[in-house]
Amino acid sequence: MKTRLVVITLLLFALAGHVRAQETTVSYAWEAGDLALIAPSGWELPFATVVGENPTLYLAPFTAAIPPEARALSTPGITLSLIETESQPEDVAYDVLAAQLTPATSLPLAAPLANQTGVRVTGIRADGVLFGISRAAWLEDGRVLMITGRALVTAQASFLSLYEVIVSSLVVGASTSPNPVADTPLRFGAEMLIDGESVQGILDEANPEQRWTFEGNAGDTLTISATEVSRTGVLDVALRLVAPNGAEAAYNDDQRGADLYGALDAQIPDHRLPEDGTYTIVVERVAGDGLYSLGISRSRSFTLNAEQVTRLDGGLDDAHPRQHWRFEGQAGQVFTLTMRAENGSLDPLLQLYRPDGQLLAWNDDAADSAMGVTAQIVQVALPVGGTYTLDATRFEGAGDYSIVIVGTS
Repeated sequence: MKTRLVVITLLLFALAGHVRAQETTVSYAWEAGDLALIAPSGWELPFATVVGENPTLYLAPFTAAIPPEARALSTPGITLSLIETESQPEDVAYDVLAAQLTPATSLPLAAPLANQTGVRVTGIRADGVLFGISRAAWLEDGRVLMITGRALVTAQASFLSLYEVIVSSLVVGASTSPNPVADTPLRFGAEMLIDGESVQGILDEANPEQRWTFEGNAGDTLTISATEVSRTGVLDVALRLVAPNGAEAAYNDDQRGADLYGALDAQIPDHRLPEDGTYTIVVERVAGDGLYSLGISRSRSFTLNAEQVTRLDGGLDDAHPRQHWRFEGQAGQVFTLTMRAENGSLDPLLQLYRPDGQLLAWNDDAADSAMGVTAQIVQVALPVGGTYTLDATRFEGAGDYSIVIVGTS
């Protein structure tokens, strides 16, 4: 099998807090302009070198002070590769990620790359420290384009947002490069928000605000969160909610709670919508420049049956750090509630609130150490009848979760 790799490595030291005021266009050609991409705010200018026989492009602060040979591929970052091979893209993607993570933890799934049909593989290293993602696709010239990312599991959610910025900006083709004015992506995701799905945007002096919309019904209760992706405090954002009639319905600059990572992140919690219609969320730049993530999370209701097992499913990330579940309970009912992470780096935290809003019970890690980070509230008795709130939240991380509720009396 003949395999030739041409590698571009982007080391994400932006997560350590280095910021540039505007997006940077990076064009790197080894054969008449094969690849170009746009580096978002927060990334330093690149420099090119050769490691072995592979042309390499680094994007990191203090590049002159760090010799190329000191940059191990196990360092959190992104690697772009052009590969001449007889293998299928899914095999290339899986083999590279498995070699770095030992082993990869998912089978290849369909995912486009550079406007070509491709595959996606994710995994977590055996020691549980490093998360990885790899996408690959055939190009028209017969080579495989692959983009592999690695980051600490604790930074998985913010890293994935940055990874998608790179993926969405890739331009492949001879003498082709993005136009930093016309083609720079400033928004990532559909303008009409969907409950539970994150979108991202870039704010800077030239782009001080962005507007997103969602459909709401009178009586809905929801939480809106905007958090800086890099977790470095370089971007201060505010949130403004505009009702269908054009009136301001709510505003927040710095979050008043502790759900979000940064003190400068913004959140409008538990807001009850006054009418049906299309609402507008305005994400505003207060200071700084950078990438933010935005999400809405509606409170959900379910029926609790003391004689059967009840299962709930959801997902948590930086823009959806907490999910409210409400149910009607009766005095004297006794339940055991278990919240388990189904994937990702999620460390669950479970909280149960009385009808008067007071905390009744909570748990981070179950008493049974064999259950790992699973949260479990054992044999909790409801003291009064009324509407209880079960909060699915997290100690850290991101991923999907399940909650199983078992009545014991």
